[in-house]
Amino acid sequence: MELREGEPIIHRGRPHWIVFGRATLLGLLSARFMLGADLATSRETRQVYLIIVGIFALYALGAACVAQLYRWSSRLILTNHRVVLKAGILRQRSCQFLLPTIESVLVEFPVTGRLLNYGTLTVRGFGGSQEFIKRISRPEHVRDLIQEQQSLARPLARPGQGLPANPVPDPFSGPGTCHADPLGV
Repeated sequence: MELREGEPIIHRGRPHWIVFGRATLLGLLSARFMLGADLATSRETRQVYLIIVGIFALYALGAACVAQLYRWSSRLILTNHRVVLKAGILRQRSCQFLLPTIESVLVEFPVTGRLLNYGTLTVRGFGGSQEFIKRISRPEHVRDLIQEQQSLARPLARPGQGLPANPVPDPFSGPGTCHADPLGV
């Protein structure tokens, strides 16, 4: 991603380490069967246990590789002008939202995500476009940062900006009645 001049990176987000959960469980199952092979009394039982250990170890290695590729390829980048969501290696999906065009930021937590602080972050833009990144670390913090940058990029109207500070008298409402005239007519 190329940054424009004067566009610092405020936050980089990646998926939570929980993406390695499946690989960890398979590794633990492999270790459990390894203990079973050590305690086996017959040679045939030991060979069956070692075959099961090998199968679980291969699946654990494959799951760890897939999880690491997912962590490398998925990212969220927040600058002071935009939010960029990227995912995928062979088929990459990339979406950019300018901060003023973001309508809402939705955070969803699974039960374990609430405990371990990860969830799905969905960014919705005006016009119905939306993108998400699953299992991202600290999604509430990321949402707060996006909203903070939005407020800095789009300051509230102050006197002299937007609506006029002095209301214009309404000639049709009688004496002393005023309203703000946004059109300046």
